[in-house]
Amino acid sequence: MKKQTEKTPKAREKDYPEFYTLREVAEILCVHLSTVERMVRDERISSTRPVHKRLIPKSEVHGLINGNWTPATPPE
Repeated sequence: MKKQTEKTPKAREKDYPEFYTLREVAEILCVHLSTVERMVRDERISSTRPVHKRLIPKSEVHGLINGNWTPATPPE
């Protein structure tokens, strides 16, 4: 049986220090992962695909944190 190895966040930071994963962005913005995926799909935030993971530039996430993003209002 082949042992699966997972990349730890520290390993990801070492390989791509200028990017966050989608899950990290969701945790930072305190929103659900699907919200971040939708933002990427709608091209409200840019992403890239180095290797096998979709990553978000840290500079873009910091722009969102500084007030350039508000969660979508729930339908009434």
